[in-house]
Amino acid sequence: ASFEEVKKRYRELVKKYHPDILMGRGESEEMIERSTRKLQEINEAYQVLSDDQKRQQYDMYRKGGVGA
Repeated sequence: ASFEEVKKRYRELVKKYHPDILMGRGESEEMIERSTRKLQEINEAYQVLSDDQKRQQYDMYRKGGVGA
């Protein structure tokens, strides 16, 4: 996926899982906690995918290039 596609999807997911938005909708504390953890995972993935060097390392790892 291109960087623009990744960025667009990231923004969509942030809107879906952001705790402040969920609180405004009146979601339960349990749902907000789960969404906060999910948002942390999304942020970690975005950090990798938005950095060319980290993305290349990730792609290499996925293809079995590291330690294979």
